[in-house]
Amino acid sequence: MHTYKKLVGTLGIAIFMGVVVSNAATIGIGTALGAFKQSDGSANTSGGVSIGFFTVALPTASALTAMTNPWSELTGASYGYKDVRTLLDSNANPPTFQSTGWDFASGWTGGTLNVPSTPSNVSNAINGNDLLTSFAGGTTGTATQLWAIGFNGGNYASAFAGSTEWAVVTANALGGATNDWLYPTSSETVSLSQINATAEVLIGTDGASAGISGVGANDVVMAAIVPEPATGTLLFMSAVGLVAMRRLRKV
Repeated sequence: MHTYKKLVGTLGIAIFMGVVVSNAATIGIGTALGAFKQSDGSANTSGGVSIGFFTVALPTASALTAMTNPWSELTGASYGYKDVRTLLDSNANPPTFQSTGWDFASGWTGGTLNVPSTPSNVSNAINGNDLLTSFAGGTTGTATQLWAIGFNGGNYASAFAGSTEWAVVTANALGGATNDWLYPTSSETVSLSQINATAEVLIGTDGASAGISGVGANDVVMAAIVPEPATGTLLFMSAVGLVAMRRLRKV
């Protein structure tokens, strides 16, 4: 996306953070500065957005592209992805929404989540320098790096079951200089308009280059989820393999 978008970040909110009390922050997402669109450019009426971070390792773009069940794979042992809705405060209370949630619905424009500045149930996370270290908030590369993941089916409660398309973005290109989207102790403004490099869209297409009707420059277009091989296909491939092995043995 165009670099001038950094200059318009204060004009509206797509994903934003701000302080509500001294020991908490807010994370919200809306459509004023960009939205996740389906591959044909239409708006999502099912699915939703997850905002979170990784606690084990960062997935590469190629690893993400190959995922057939992305939510399960991301939240599994290999990457340890955590949605910010799982964070607990010192009293073991989960975050609460000030307004509607992040699951898509007809006419949805977003919601704001109250989160603890220092979660009690997270010790390590990958920061803006792509390093696994102590979970931290703030405005430098040592703070925990946030990601936004959009799905076109199900909802957060159902692990986005039924999704056929998705998108994965973060404001820091892997291996690049620290840019934005860091977990706050005070406040942080984040929006899809701050995606200003192709490498910051790991799954999907930057709206500025999509060339699809109905897609704005600040939008991100979803990509198809790789389908799991059907049982019949697997059986056919196994049969082909057996035939090939038998022929080799006869040679």
